Amino acid sequence: MSVPIFYSLDDALRYEALLDGHRERLKKVLVKRFGPLSARLSRRITYAEMDDLDRWSDRLFDAKTVREIFADKQSA
Repeated sequence: MSVPIFYSLDDALRYEALLDGHRERLKKVLVKRFGPLSARLSRRITYAEMDDLDRWSDRLFDAKTVREIFADKQSA
């Protein structure tokens, strides 16, 4: 996972706010599509970095189940 380098506290705070927004948006879309999330999945999203959030968001289009979104390995 790549974590950006910040040169000021303001930059770090803006990034964290952006990250939190992405996390909440993903949770909302998943709940709307698949129903309530397990506590485990909710925690996984809460602590995810941007790379994971982007990958999971991309999988939303093709996944038939929530498990497919969070699978560690995807078939080609």
